[in-house]
Amino acid sequence: MKTGIIEKIKDRISCIDYMTREHGAHLSGGRCKSFRPEASNPSSLMVKERDWYDFGSGLGGDVIDMAAHDRFNGDKGQAIRYLAERWGLSDIREMPKVEIIFRTYLAVLDAATTIYQGALRPEHLTYLHGRGLTDETIKELRLGWAENPCDELKKQGYTMEEIADSGILSFVHRLM
Repeated sequence: MKTGIIEKIKDRISCIDYMTREHGAHLSGGRCKSFRPEASNPSSLMVKERDWYDFGSGLGGDVIDMAAHDRFNGDKGQAIRYLAERWGLSDIREMPKVEIIFRTYLAVLDAATTIYQGALRPEHLTYLHGRGLTDETIKELRLGWAENPCDELKKQGYTMEEIADSGILSFVHRLM
């Protein structure tokens, strides 16, 4: 089975390794100060091998998400390129492949979002309206109900590998 750059990054760079190498963080019980500039709580960032959560910002995810939020204002494409280069996981000849993978990742997310929007039911809208969201805001934020989108995405030509790499399979049976 072929291993892409995203899998290499996730398999070879733990969130703990990232925080230690990039910030010199010393973890106490899996916690440390967040990489956010305004952070002061010495335990606001929970760091595990494969994921992290920042209690101060409400952000979390895998090591790619960590680098994206830490260094690139949330841009996962830049984070993938940075991690691959900085950690020696690809050479410059592989970087165009990273761009293609990232563009595919974004396309899968966009297609899934459209599927989720179509799955909103009246009870979801009642809940969202009760939380103060207008129909305009719901449309603008592209909110929807996450069901398993695999069959529909495969009909659109995406492979299971592309779907799985996008991370959307972690989010089912919830408003997104």
